[in-house]
Formats: sequence, structure tokens, C-alpha cells
Amino acid sequence: MAKKSPPSTTKSPKIPLAQPDRSAPQKANTLIDLARQSGILDAAQKAQDEEPLVGRVGDSILWSLSLTMLHFTLDVLVANQFSDEMEWRSLVVRTAQAFPIILLFFYFLHPHPTPPILLPRLPQKLQKPLHQAFFFVSSVAAGCYLIHSTNTDAYYAVMKRSPPLGVLWIWSVIEMDVVPATVSLLVCGGFLKGGGPAIGLLSRAPSLGSGSGPYRVTCSKIRSLPSHTIYQPDPSTIPINSTIPVILWGNGACAGWGGCFSKFLIEVASHGYFIIANGIPQFKGLFRQTSWTDMMEAMDWVTENCGEGGYRHIDKSKIAVAGQAGGAIQAYTASLDERVKLTCIFNGGLLVPQNVQLFERFHAPVAYFLGGPTDMAFKNGERDYAKLPSRIPAVKLNLPVGHMGTFGRAQGGKFGKAAIAFLEWQMKGDTIAANQFTAPSTSPLTAEGWDIVSKHWEMNERRAGRRSIDVATSMVQ
Repeated sequence: MAKKSPPSTTKSPKIPLAQPDRSAPQKANTLIDLARQSGILDAAQKAQDEEPLVGRVGDSILWSLSLTMLHFTLDVLVANQFSDEMEWRSLVVRTAQAFPIILLFFYFLHPHPTPPILLPRLPQKLQKPLHQAFFFVSSVAAGCYLIHSTNTDAYYAVMKRSPPLGVLWIWSVIEMDVVPATVSLLVCGGFLKGGGPAIGLLSRAPSLGSGSGPYRVTCSKIRSLPSHTIYQPDPSTIPINSTIPVILWGNGACAGWGGCFSKFLIEVASHGYFIIANGIPQFKGLFRQTSWTDMMEAMDWVTENCGEGGYRHIDKSKIAVAGQAGGAIQAYTASLDERVKLTCIFNGGLLVPQNVQLFERFHAPVAYFLGGPTDMAFKNGERDYAKLPSRIPAVKLNLPVGHMGTFGRAQGGKFGKAAIAFLEWQMKGDTIAANQFTAPSTSPLTAEGWDIVSKHWEMNERRAGRRSIDVATSMVQ
């Protein structure tokens, strides 16, 4: 018989029956919310706001010291490129003057730990885009202007402008994010490659356009003189018993690229001159700086190789040294060698006035080709011409075209014509060419705008006459 269960005493279920709650859980406070509610973040922000007076100043000083040392380094590099002597005191003074200016700009324009604020009333979300845009424009402007200045301005202007422009350019790039910084550098690179600064002298290889003279010119580098560029008439076109004078050339800024002045040098060589320019023929982006010792090396090479093989037409008794700007100072030093018979200074002059004492050791005529009052070397050349000893014949030509002359124009422009006329007179005895300098009132060079003055040539003619008499007498005996 089945056992019966006891009757239930529960009147209602102990667990209520209902549908589950499908609503989302209530949002709980995060640790950040709890910290904000407790005031901890406000206290931290307040402490941060009170600290920047020390942190911002210290940060600005450290950065400014680094940028000032960059300014000093660029100043030294540029001065070493253009100057014959380093004036350390002036360099230190310029560096000291640059520091407070850099510090002031960095303090107000750099995004310190506090939010960067260029314009106080501008919304915070627009401050960073404004900061990036400001330094993007600054980078492009400083970079392009530096490229333009270093390739077209006079060396004195380059010495003054390059350090501050270089610092501004580098600082602007540092301030930007990667993308705008890269774009700004690409813009500057395109400006250089596209010829934006109208660099008349810079091309990737020497211009091989023909000159106006009777000879076709070749441009080459030879194994026995690997750091130089040779411009010469095609040897096959030179008569067997003929010889041609030699010109040793120093480039502006002492550049180690022999193609800097190719249009001008090809024009001169086409009239029958063997030219050795400092530096290699091809421009490879970077090149070493040259010095007067490069001219001496070329002079020794001429002495050793003239009259032999493919250089039978070189006349080592007629060596001229010439150069533009920094290359002119190289020519000055090389002209102290007794083998030099002529010195040509283009847009140049001594940077240190005390060095005029070297002129007492000169023994050959000197010619100055200057670019007028806007030529940064104008006063230097004028002073040097006035300081030459009375025993040194000299001529000075001025054409108001500035420091870079007309070297970048076809066939060297007016500078090419004037240089050839003077060389034809001095190195080949052309009397018609001589009249262009000794009688400037009727000179075609004067008609083209040249201002020509000369001195002490009468004494030189008397010495030449005496030498001719001595030679004739020795031949009779």
C-alpha cells in the first residue's frame, strides 16, 4: 500500500517566479571619476600650473643653449669657408647676441607642458594646428631663403645670414610632427632642384656650350691631377709649333667643384688658354673646400708636364692665377710664386686689412674685375688696388652687376669679354686689346658699362723694353 506524503504547509512559493531583468547594468564610477570627485586631479593640475615658471624657463634655457651652439657651429663653418683668417672674438660676440633672441622666441613659441597657446583667444582645439602651420611656413621660408642666399648673394651676406637662417630652419623642423616636417623638407628640396633661386652657376655638370673663340674646348679630369678640372682647346686643333698660356683658377667660396664657372672658363679657353680649375668636374652634392695649395699643386703639375705628350702646347713661362671671391684670395697667395706672371682678382679682396703687407712681395701685374657698389667685395677690391706698391702695374674694372658678376650668363657675359681682352693683352701681347685698357675713353668695354682705371703701366713697358734690348744684345753676342 502506497505511503502518502504529508500535506504541504507552504501557502505561497518561496522563490518568486518572474522574467529575468534584461536592462543594462547601471554605470559604475571609474577610478578616474572617483579621483575627479575627490579633487585629487584638480590638486595635481594646480600643482602643474604653479610649476611651469621654473620648468618652462629651464626647458627654454636648455633648448636655447643647444640652438645657440648650432648657431656658433654654422658661423664657424661659414667663416672657415669664406675667410682667410678666423676672427674668434667676433664669432663669440655674435653667438652671445644670438642667445637671448633664441631664448625669447623659444619661450613663447615652443609647446611647453602647459597647452601651447599662440593666440590666447583662439579655441584650444585650434592651437596645435596653428602651431604646426606656423612652423611649417617658417621652415619652408627659412629653408628656401637659405638656399637662395647661399647660391646668389655675396659672400659677406652669406656669412651674416646663414647661421640664423640655418638655426631657424632646423628649429622649425624639430617643432613639427613627422608628416608636416617631411613635407616642408620636400618643398625645400623641390625649390633647389627646380632652380627656384635662379642659381646661374649651379648645374650638375659643367656646361659644355662652345665659346666664341676659334678653338673647341674639352673639359676633363686627369689621373695625375685628380682634384682639378682641366679646360683646354682640343689639342688636335693647336698648331704643332704653337704654345698657349696657362690659367690657374680658384672658385668662389673656395668650392671644390671645377664646374662652378664653366660658362666663363670655356669661353676663355676657346681663345687659346689652358685652364686648371680647383675641384672635380662633376657636382655630386657634396665637395671639399679647396685652398691656395691646390693652385700650387696645379702649378707644379704644369712645370713637370709641359712640353710632353698631350701637353706639348703648354707654355710654363706664361702662368696666370685668377679666382672669384674666396678663389681670388687663393690667387693672391699663389701669386707670390715667381712662376706667376699675372694675377686676376674677380669680385674679391682681402678680408683682413692688415694682410695688405703681402703686396710688398708681389712681382707681377694685377687686375681687378669688380661688380660695382653692390658687390660685397667692392670696398675690399678698391682698397687693395689703392694699396698696391707703385712698382706693380694694375688695372681696375667696375661693372655695376653685383657680386656674382655675369659668370652664369652665356659665354661669361661682359665679365668674359673683359677678361679675354685683358688676357690677350698681357699673355699674348695684343696691342688692340691693350688699347681697351690704356685708352678707356674709346674702349668698347667702356661702351658696355665698364669703369676702367689703371696705373704704373709705363714703368712696366720700360722694363719690358729693357728686357727686349737685353735679349737682342745676347743674341748678337
